Amino acid sequence: MTIPSRWLGGARCQLEESPHRYTWPLGLARDAKRRVQRLRAVRRSLAGGHPSRFVTGQRVRIKTPEEIRAILDEHDALRGTPFMPAQWSYRGTYEVERPVRRFLEPDGRIYRMSRAVVLRDVTCDGADGTPGCGRSCALFYRDEWLEPSDNPPVVAPSGPVATVKSEAEIRTTLDRHGRLDGMSFRPEMSRFAGRNLPVLRRLEYDSGRLPWWKHALGEWYALSGARCGGEPFAADGGCDRSCAFAWHRAWLTFDDEAPAPQPTGDSTVVRDRWRRAVLAPPAEHARPGDRAVSSGSRRCGST
Repeated sequence: MTIPSRWLGGARCQLEESPHRYTWPLGLARDAKRRVQRLRAVRRSLAGGHPSRFVTGQRVRIKTPEEIRAILDEHDALRGTPFMPAQWSYRGTYEVERPVRRFLEPDGRIYRMSRAVVLRDVTCDGADGTPGCGRSCALFYRDEWLEPSDNPPVVAPSGPVATVKSEAEIRTTLDRHGRLDGMSFRPEMSRFAGRNLPVLRRLEYDSGRLPWWKHALGEWYALSGARCGGEPFAADGGCDRSCAFAWHRAWLTFDDEAPAPQPTGDSTVVRDRWRRAVLAPPAEHARPGDRAVSSGSRRCGST
């Protein structure tokens, strides 16, 4: 069997990269582990699962907690997919961002998924401020947890706005491998150059819990609407994970280069969420109790 070189070489997407510096020679060991994972991944089926009955842009209502609990098993899961703790906080109508039929996991393998979608602006951070894995991961919703809706979608709270610098400006910050502080500027990120996008949060990469041989690098942000469309895997059938692109602080310009005002309104939860997650330095928090999606690996975030 001929193994494509892209499976053995550098990272295929940001999910397989890490904004960390590793004490020698442990960095070499990590790279070797990644290559072995990709070798094993070649043996897995790349066919997608059964399509969802919902399509991109369609409005859907998340069913009530009582309705959802009635169809979950004793592990709060349906057909191997757990209903994550953060998902209980989302209620009302949302737009489908994309159906999910196959996705990449941090272990380097591609997994199938049937009759599921991700929803726009629904992430592991939780609508009530519940901290997720720190990377603003999209959450998977089984079709059975949703129903069509004609109501207007829930509007995410407004926050700071950042302008993505031009591609030429960003290129000047990259090393010969196209990276800055361990993360690459992917070709598919170029379409956002020059655009003004709301900041979802400042990303956290295990800050405060790192072993002595692993050191976090850079300051990274997730922007609303700037998610991976699976382009690096187009030749192999695509990836529907919809990861938030990681944007280095050097690639962005914030309004007036100062923290933006907090959202208005009476919700202290929303205000606290933005104060803690958007521009504040990363803080240590507990990970949600995620379980595998028909696999033995973590669903939310990377390792």
